[in-house]
Amino acid sequence: MIWLSVLTTPRRLKYLQGTLEAIDGAGGAAFSGRRVVHVDGAVDLVRPLARPGWDVESLSPASRGTRKSMWEIFHRAAGAGAEALLYFEDDVRLARNAIAVMTRAEVPAEYGFLSFFQMNKGMPTTPGIHRYRKPDPSVSGFWGSQAIKLPARSLAKFAGPDPTPPRYQHACDVWLGEQLVPGIVIPSIVRHVGVSSSIPSQFLHTITGEHVHRAGIAYAGDEADAIDVLAHVLAPA
Repeated sequence: MIWLSVLTTPRRLKYLQGTLEAIDGAGGAAFSGRRVVHVDGAVDLVRPLARPGWDVESLSPASRGTRKSMWEIFHRAAGAGAEALLYFEDDVRLARNAIAVMTRAEVPAEYGFLSFFQMNKGMPTTPGIHRYRKPDPSVSGFWGSQAIKLPARSLAKFAGPDPTPPRYQHACDVWLGEQLVPGIVIPSIVRHVGVSSSIPSQFLHTITGEHVHRAGIAYAGDEADAIDVLAHVLAPA
């Protein structure tokens, strides 16, 4: 079974309902795997916001940050024998049929995961799957874990205890890019709508002006059909 996970936190719920509606509207309602809202903290405030067909599951009694939450989701998916995981953050919108495309897409052997959202400056914009490479030494690493797919072979890496140093509390995208080779799918079929971050150091970052790349680069558009857009880019799983 394929898992479809959305990570949220009780500290910031204003985007969740819109994201779940967007996912269901982009093919999630017909998704045959497990749909689950994973909560970094208690579920009391989250459960009323979930749509029919979605499970709600706490990752820990109190919030521990995005990095530990991401690891826990991967760990649980691996333990359940999931054949793949579609992972989303709670503040996205999607092109039409995006879920169907992500479900069917094969993650080529040279990549640990595919990202269907692109916010890394300096990457190619030609259609295809592009390996992430740091544009210069000043960049901390891969950015943008808003919409990714991990196959079972990558989930297996997280089946055991978490060995990550304590300093990794929030930078889940940078951390993930150090664990697995990112393959970035262009054109993007997911965009980022979160104006306010749940990460304290990024409270002032928006999705306009100098931070406009955080909204997404090379996005196909809400009305674009992801099946047509990526027909010659992705092989079916």
